Amino acid sequence: MFPTETMRNLRIKKNLTQKQVAKSIGVRDSTYACYENGQRIPSIDRLIQISDVLETSLDELVCHDTPERVIIAKYRALDERDKRLLEGMLTLMAEHRQPEIQKSENLIPVRRASRNNQKTPETAYITEEEYQNIKNMEDMDDNL
Repeated sequence: MFPTETMRNLRIKKNLTQKQVAKSIGVRDSTYACYENGQRIPSIDRLIQISDVLETSLDELVCHDTPERVIIAKYRALDERDKRLLEGMLTLMAEHRQPEIQKSENLIPVRRASRNNQKTPETAYITEEEYQNIKNMEDMDDNL
């Protein structure tokens, strides 16, 4: 089923009438109205034109909202300050969960140099097998 409500909501968000969109894509008003009410399904070429007029991606126009898409849309609506705050909160949440992950998967914490040119090292979690491989390589270096 074609997500007609998404098309309608995007049009309204852009403060456009059905008539304006219809004129922009070169169809009758009634044809565009049929697209929005589900009586007709636009061709891929028409969908591309509609997505251009509504200034959205074809994906957003035709895909149903998933929880991830809703979250992404909300994130994109944030200003830069709020985006940084949210990213910081997500980082803290991920760091808080690392001990749980480590226990459940028998991972070993290892300090490593930061990838972001920061002075503080980061913690990575590796498996016992990976740890033993590293130890073996270190032992081989010591014997050279």
